[in-house]
Amino acid sequence: MTPMIDVVFQLLIFFLMTFKPIIHEGQFEVTINPPGSAVPQEELTIPPLLVQLAADESGRLVGIALGNTPLESMAELTREVRLIASGVLAEELEVELRADERLRYEYLVAAINALTRAGIRNVNFGPVIRPGQGGEGD
Repeated sequence: MTPMIDVVFQLLIFFLMTFKPIIHEGQFEVTINPPGSAVPQEELTIPPLLVQLAADESGRLVGIALGNTPLESMAELTREVRLIASGVLAEELEVELRADERLRYEYLVAAINALTRAGIRNVNFGPVIRPGQGGEGD
């Protein structure tokens, strides 16, 4: 009788150790915040702002765009980015800077200075705009 009980306990332990419950398809955990509660900060993601700089054949700056909006000057770029950054944390806002490959370095530095004056600390360089390529989506 004792060997039978021993075998039963070994089988019981074997099945308990190898049992893996299956999660049914379509089941997932959902956390709904009650009305009026704030969304946790780590769940918010802010897409980067796109700044595009266009140049003529001699390398002079001929166009500035924030997203798809053309701007007239670096001062206007600073003003517009400052307005956007005032609604969010400027330390977390990223800017993707795309420049024409012919653009003189002084204009690139001026754009970075304009973004710094607006409170932006995260500036990334995106793909270079080649002549005739245009901006985003072309």
